Amino acid sequence: IIIIIIPKIITSIATVETTRQGLFFADEQIAIDLDKNNADQIRQELRTKSLSVPESKERVQEIYFVYQVKEQATEGLVMKMVEASPTVLSAKLDLKLPDGLLRFLEPQMMFGFYYGYQTAPFYIFKTKSYKNTADALLNNESLIASELLSPLVDASTTEKIKNGQFQDKMVRNYDARLMIDETNTVIALYSWVDKNTLVFTTNEDTFSSILNSFLSPKRVVK
Repeated sequence: IIIIIIPKIITSIATVETTRQGLFFADEQIAIDLDKNNADQIRQELRTKSLSVPESKERVQEIYFVYQVKEQATEGLVMKMVEASPTVLSAKLDLKLPDGLLRFLEPQMMFGFYYGYQTAPFYIFKTKSYKNTADALLNNESLIASELLSPLVDASTTEKIKNGQFQDKMVRNYDARLMIDETNTVIALYSWVDKNTLVFTTNEDTFSSILNSFLSPKRVVK
């Protein structure tokens, strides 16, 4: 008896959407292919962006991460580009984020840079459970913040965040958790915009700008 195994043939590769809706309006959107770049290359690219010189005009640059998955379609097996969820991104960049946090985050997220008098990174996560996510944060907030910011700041700052303590502060009437270094400079901040939306960044001004954008009517990037 001769058994012939016929491999499934990939008939096409779906294209990436050129217009997409982020969690709030961004002046620019850039896709990074996780399949074509390893963790070190992506970290280096993000670190370079975080060191960009200040700009006279404020703008928001969103960076989203994509990778290919196989999908069965009527015409056969196709390769489709999809956006990375927080869990996939954490694995690809070797971020040691606790499972107790990742399991309660929605697939959609937003990451990028705010450019103005200073360049600052930000993350926005949507959560499936405020209580469970908040508990995971309070139990591991220094670790979580240091891991999220590790591709974006120098090693000494990462270590400060990992070993530091957050404190409470009201920012724009929102309860925020801030970490302040020995020079009295904010080096990490996170806050809930609402019960399902969590923001991480590195200073109060950027959080305020993100808050303004988030609360404004959403527009689609062309």
